[in-house]
Formats: sequence, C-alpha cells, structure tokens
Amino acid sequence: MLTRAERQWSSAKTQISTRMEGETVILNVASGRYFSLDGVGSHLWEALREPRSPEALLGLVLEHYEVDAETAKRDIATLLGTLQEAGLVESR
Repeated sequence: MLTRAERQWSSAKTQISTRMEGETVILNVASGRYFSLDGVGSHLWEALREPRSPEALLGLVLEHYEVDAETAKRDIATLLGTLQEAGLVESR
C-alpha cells in the first residue's frame, strides 16, 4: 500500500475551477461549497490538473519560490490533506 507521500494526486472530477484576479476559485459540485487559493496554492492547483506526486509538487515549489525544502514539504502535505478533506483532490 502506498503512503500519502508516494501517491499520485490530481484534481477531483467533482470540482470545477477558474482563475480570477490572481486566485483560483474552486467549486465542489457535489457539496456546493466554494474554495479559493492564491499564490503558491494556485500554482500547485494548476499542476494538479495532471497526476503528480508530492515530490513533483515540491520540485515545482522549490523551482519558483524561495522557501526551504522542509517547510515546503510540510505545507504541501497540509494543502493536500485540506484539499482531500474538501473532496477537491483524489489520490491513487
């Protein structure tokens, strides 16, 4: 069984999203709840249109932002957990 860090993550089929004025607005169609992401979260959301591992997401963050790897890794794990709880991402 794959651990959370070894899984491939992608945006869920039950959502729609769009970019508006520097942020990403996401609607969970199943629940009717809206969410928004800005900055790094928006960048990662765009990357999740295709399945990606947390390591691949980490590489994107380290390439585009000035942050240490441990902080970025922790923040990515938190974001993925939050998005999963909201039904916005799927893992496999």
